[in-house]
Amino acid sequence: MVLLGFIDEPVGDEPTSFEDIFVGGQPSYFKDVRPPTEITNCKNCGGQLSLLLQAFAPFQDELYDRIIYVFMCPKAECSKKNGSVRAIRGVCKDPKLMEENKSQVEQEAEERVVEPVKDLFGELTLDSNPFASANPFSSGNPFDKKGKLHPAPVGYKTGENVTRIISILFLYVEEETLSPRKFNLPANMEIDESVLDAEIETEGSAKLKGSDIKQAIDDDDTFNAFTEKVEHNPSQVLRYHLGGKPLLYNSKDEIYQTIIKAKVPGKQFELQIMPKLIMDIEKDNFEMDWGTIIVYTDTNDAIELDEEFVGYKEEWCGVQYEQWNSPL
Repeated sequence: MVLLGFIDEPVGDEPTSFEDIFVGGQPSYFKDVRPPTEITNCKNCGGQLSLLLQAFAPFQDELYDRIIYVFMCPKAECSKKNGSVRAIRGVCKDPKLMEENKSQVEQEAEERVVEPVKDLFGELTLDSNPFASANPFSSGNPFDKKGKLHPAPVGYKTGENVTRIISILFLYVEEETLSPRKFNLPANMEIDESVLDAEIETEGSAKLKGSDIKQAIDDDDTFNAFTEKVEHNPSQVLRYHLGGKPLLYNSKDEIYQTIIKAKVPGKQFELQIMPKLIMDIEKDNFEMDWGTIIVYTDTNDAIELDEEFVGYKEEWCGVQYEQWNSPL
């Protein structure tokens, strides 16, 4: 089952909770235990990374709590450089909290059985019917499981420099649905052919014609498949499909070769951030022009825990860019 994340509403002054999936803002950590700075700092400038995504994502059949974080460097000079975007998996296996989770799961299971009996002589609603079609926020949704989180300690800083923070936005999650209808350009819309002859200056000294870019796009079946799938749900900013396959942005870069040919040993695909998010947070003036950010995590979810039963581990994170403007 593929789950999609969409922008819901600004959080404002309301504190985030352990049940939330959100972009931007400050990260929340288990029991105020922070990850080591060597995995939350930019590999290029050494500065602290800004939170791009926090997703509470416990495994469906497990009682312990689990979060995926994606961070990025806010500095323009680090854009497109390896190590400027990093993913971290956080796990909390506190026996007391796991017992609380178990009790809650059992209570919810009992309620799902009792409710239809109470409504036996009335209308059996979708909410009370245990045999109704799966709701993306039901127990089958890895994002929908209670845990215990605490806000990060005050001071999201590196030395004396306060880390730039992306405006925080809630996400809501729905199961992916694909519309049978195909989206076409309006009949009265035409392409300005003169634009195809214009030269576009890239980051290096090379200049590309618009026609070259159009040809590069048309020749890449991977990019075409990406756009065709996304056009069914164009507002998506997050895709979650644990153990599934990522939606690759192009087939011309090292990330594609790693995933398709070399694979990612000992890891499985979990989630990816989609380019629509750039539009939603562009007001923050961050240098972002990636196509997609892909995260793979440990297949067995292994991690070393501290005395608080908390652990953090960096995961594989690959960033794909427009193929005509790629740093590779």
